[in-house]
Amino acid sequence: MKLKIYLHKRASRLSASVVIAAALAACSSSDRPSESEARTALEAYLGNCQYIDVSDFRKVNGIPQEDGTYIVKLDFSAKITPTDAIKNYLENKYLTDVQTAENTPGSGGKVRQDNAIFSQEKALIGQACPHTPYRFIENAFQNGITDVASFDKPFEVQVTDAQITMIKTDNGWQLAQ
Repeated sequence: MKLKIYLHKRASRLSASVVIAAALAACSSSDRPSESEARTALEAYLGNCQYIDVSDFRKVNGIPQEDGTYIVKLDFSAKITPTDAIKNYLENKYLTDVQTAENTPGSGGKVRQDNAIFSQEKALIGQACPHTPYRFIENAFQNGITDVASFDKPFEVQVTDAQITMIKTDNGWQLAQ
């Protein structure tokens, strides 16, 4: 009987040691953000906007900084979905407005109308997603849309060599504010 008790206590100590070693090993990589922490930080940077969906996320590189922050370089795709207001406008009023603009001398025609639509949609997404940086929205529209009439459907932009700054907190790595 004594032998069984001794082996049981020894096995318990060994398993506790393995658990502690595994926990310490998991903590050792916390000197840099994980890919999932970087993705969460990116989504926070984009304002957790319902009209922007991040996919094909890839952490490319990271650079620790002297101040304790960490610059994460990344690539990702962002699908931008038009707001309901712009979908309704494109379906119900866009063609009429273009025809009116083309028939009005000095109005600038379709090009001016399309520029107005781009501006309106950027403003609507900016209002719906007030924490999304305007420069991201501006770049997404410049690089992802070529035809206003097709903007009643989502469009996707590829973002490469982007970078965000993260900082280690008591709750793990987060976007530096």
